[in-house]
Amino acid sequence: MINNKILLNPIIHNGDILTVALSNDENVKIKALKYNKFSMNCPYHNDRHPSFILDRNKNTFKCLSTNCSKNGNLVDLMSQIHQIKYEDCLVILYRVLNFKYPYYYNIERYKKIIIKLKDIYASEQYKKLIDESNQKTLLHKLNYQNKYYN
Repeated sequence: MINNKILLNPIIHNGDILTVALSNDENVKIKALKYNKFSMNCPYHNDRHPSFILDRNKNTFKCLSTNCSKNGNLVDLMSQIHQIKYEDCLVILYRVLNFKYPYYYNIERYKKIIIKLKDIYASEQYKKLIDESNQKTLLHKLNYQNKYYN
C-alpha cells in the first residue's frame, strides 16, 4: 500500500491549486482576491455566485456555500474536476512538477492533462490572475498603513 501522506507533502509545498482550477475548463471564471486567494463557482454543486475559495498559500480550497461546504487540497480538487482517482492525480502532479515518482506507474493515458497543466503555468491568464492578487494585496496593505499610521 502506498503512503499517500508522504507522497502528498511535495505536492502541497510545490504545487499550485490555481493551475488545477484553470485546467477545469477554458472558460472558467476565476476572480483574484487579496493575499493569494481566488474565488470561482464551485465545481461540486450548481453555483450562481462564486462561493469557492482557492488559497494558493496553503494549496487548499473551501466552498462557503451552506449547502456544500466542501474543502480539501489541490489533489482533491483535481480528482473532482477530472474524475480521476486520487493516486493518479498524485502521479500526474509529480510529473507536472518534474519530481520523480517513487513507484512505477504508467501515465500514458494522462499525457494530455500533464501537458495542459504545464501550459497553464506559462499562460497569460495565469500570470494575470497572480498579478491581480498581488496588486490587491499591496493596495490593502497601503490602505491599512494610511488608515492607522497617518
